[in-house]
Amino acid sequence: MSTTEWQLTVVVIAVIMDGLFILGWRDLNQRRRRSALQTRPAEPRIHIGLTKIAALPAGVITPILLVIGFAAQASFDTGPSGRALGIFLLLALIPAMGLFVYLENRSVATQANRASTELASSISGFTLSSIADYPRRTFLGTLALVISILCASQAKNIENNLMVAFLWLSSVALFIAAVVPEDWNLDVSAFWPTIRQNRIEVMVVIAILAVGAFARLNHLEKYPFGTDQDEGLFASEALRVISGERLHLFGVSWYFDHTAVYTYLQAGSMSIFGQNVSGMRALSGTMGVVSLVFTFLLARRMFGKGAAVLTLSLTSFAPFHLMFSRMGIHDMIVMLTFIPAVVYFLYSAVASRKAIHFSMAGLLLGIGLWFDYNNKIMILIPLAAGILGYVTLISRGFWKAEYPKIALTAAGAALTLLPLWSTLISLDRIWQDPARGKGLFNNPENLRLALERFQTDSVAVVLAHQIELNVLALNHIGDQSFLGAMGQRPLLDGLTGVFCFIGVAYCLWNWKKPAFGILLFLWVAGFQMGIWSDGAPQFHRLTPVIIPSYMMAALSIVILLSQWGKMLNWPKTYATAITTLIAGSITVSSLQTFLAPQNYSAAWFELCETGKAIKAWSADHNVIYLGRPWQDTQHGTILFCSNLASMDADNAADAAEVAPLPEPTRRDLAIIFSRGNLDDFEAARKFYPQATPKEWRDLQGEVMMRALLVSQAEANRMAINDKGTR
Repeated sequence: MSTTEWQLTVVVIAVIMDGLFILGWRDLNQRRRRSALQTRPAEPRIHIGLTKIAALPAGVITPILLVIGFAAQASFDTGPSGRALGIFLLLALIPAMGLFVYLENRSVATQANRASTELASSISGFTLSSIADYPRRTFLGTLALVISILCASQAKNIENNLMVAFLWLSSVALFIAAVVPEDWNLDVSAFWPTIRQNRIEVMVVIAILAVGAFARLNHLEKYPFGTDQDEGLFASEALRVISGERLHLFGVSWYFDHTAVYTYLQAGSMSIFGQNVSGMRALSGTMGVVSLVFTFLLARRMFGKGAAVLTLSLTSFAPFHLMFSRMGIHDMIVMLTFIPAVVYFLYSAVASRKAIHFSMAGLLLGIGLWFDYNNKIMILIPLAAGILGYVTLISRGFWKAEYPKIALTAAGAALTLLPLWSTLISLDRIWQDPARGKGLFNNPENLRLALERFQTDSVAVVLAHQIELNVLALNHIGDQSFLGAMGQRPLLDGLTGVFCFIGVAYCLWNWKKPAFGILLFLWVAGFQMGIWSDGAPQFHRLTPVIIPSYMMAALSIVILLSQWGKMLNWPKTYATAITTLIAGSITVSSLQTFLAPQNYSAAWFELCETGKAIKAWSADHNVIYLGRPWQDTQHGTILFCSNLASMDADNAADAAEVAPLPEPTRRDLAIIFSRGNLDDFEAARKFYPQATPKEWRDLQGEVMMRALLVSQAEANRMAINDKGTR
């Protein structure tokens, strides 16, 4: 959207909001006059008037907040000075929101405030010294630990995979049985009154989840277009499992050293849905739906049903949530699934003080780490520790009173991870190789490049720039800022970004309330992978920010509309209609971003077509591939995916190693050049003038791959001639 369009949008929104305010004020006065003519008890009439008057100032500020947010968006696209102005305006949202919060606190509490549970005042008397008072629980917990240790003793024993899986599931089930409440019973009939009471919400949520599931599981072979290199590697490992090869269930896979459990689950998915692209991606799609469920539950527990339904609606069609739910790789979708799941149980734990919630948070923390150990999901550990530390900070006596239950969280994580730790120790892979890290400060060369990039000698300045780039990368594309390899699309569209930053400001002013404080911490913690990594922010490093950003946006929409609803005495249908309109607008924008052909990286198309070309030509050609360095793997070869079969090709650094050939060949040549090496194509074509050129273009018409088909006779003639002239 151009600057002029942004400015026009700001003006239109301001006019609409002013018009609504004028009409609402007139309607308010008319209602007051009608009320004065009627005979009513004095006290209720005075109370209603005070409620509206108190809500009026906070409601008036809402269009100001929106205008500031949209003006900041418009400023970003006007150059460096405009970006500075945009940052200033975003910072101006904070004091403006402070005034809003002050005036809001003087009026009737909003739905979000009512739903935001304070920490439970009743503290359990359960302590470590009272373990003997719970013989059944103590026995079950001890038995769970013993079985987990027995499971861990089977490290590297591939033949015992089924037994290990059974033992592990048994230990988890026994641990849950040890902490389940004494008065718990599964009475399904007791749920029906609650469902009937909230039947509209239930129907809406089921409908949104159904559509979200359809969006994640339909036409998996079509979107994303092409197959990513990592998808090919994961799928080829799953095919090896299907063909009969085995990994230890708690071990690591063949290529990237990721844990083997995802490989086994993906192999099961491909066995059910087919050994094709759809089967390869079905597991991620299913986990994406589970992520939506936990996202709704977390927002519902924190902020009530209005914000929860809106969060679910926005997240269901979030472009990057959709994309990572439809790609057959584990790291992104594991984060999107287990981060909201763990935070949901942690928040439930600090709000209710129930041991079962502490325990479930620990179990899911351990399972999440098992799915992606030594990779991006490791953010779960500081995230859980940070949330518990935050609650300790705002609640006097929390740690002292609840340390036994916090110990249950750690015990649940350790119990699920014992077999994994045992296996990794036996493989000498308990920690990821530091040389593979891409950190900004753990690699002197990365830090040197960063200092050069920002033209400074100060590490603090580099860190400040990294924070700026990552935060602005949410919904702005600027110099160095974002996603060059992903079609230059931001994480959020402009409208969602405005509401997101308003939500951030709102949470800042309410950080002492656990729901807002934990959401703010979740949002801030999500930037860590991008801030501490080398280079400009990349889309996969911002994955933990996706869900909290949409929660922030939904929260601010509910808060702002709530103030206008109270000020104008709107019926609920008005607020519902406006919320639906906003959500619909964001959904249309999100789907356009996801479905537009120009938003699909040529890298997917390139790798897919390269794999097909190599498979087609390798039968009767010597295939030589000149690719960009990022396509090289740790094995020194380039691995391609074509029909989910991994293909190896010779790795050449530049055209000089291909033209001329160092020795005669016994077959025809197929020399492939990808983007970044197309200049070498022209040089090689001059050397082989009789070669047949071939060209591929992406969906935007840009050349993304070329090839030269050289006959054996010409290749040998040129090699002999060149050798004779040396």
